Amino acid sequence: MDWKERLEVAANAAAILTFFGGTFAWCYYQYGFFSKKRALEKYLKGHFDRHKATRNGLYQFTSLHLTKELGLTESEILQASYNNKKIHRSEKLDAENFTERLLFGYQDK
Repeated sequence: MDWKERLEVAANAAAILTFFGGTFAWCYYQYGFFSKKRALEKYLKGHFDRHKATRNGLYQFTSLHLTKELGLTESEILQASYNNKKIHRSEKLDAENFTERLLFGYQDK
């Protein structure tokens, strides 16, 4: 086996390893996002269930509170809320009808 054949074998092996490495990295990223989304949904559902009778199921949190409690960034919270039908987004308006803050809650549907 001369050096050209060895180089071809190495290039083919590198291509296969790149495919498997990329697939593993994508699965790891998706698992991380899924676990963060589940943690957010579980936290919101826990408060929804505890306060369902007293607040008519309306118990909402700001992204700052969720960041403190769950360790998620604001962008991760927004992304999880857009990809989940049970996480409800609403806004709190100021005196001039501009959005002051976003609120997140659990929606039982």
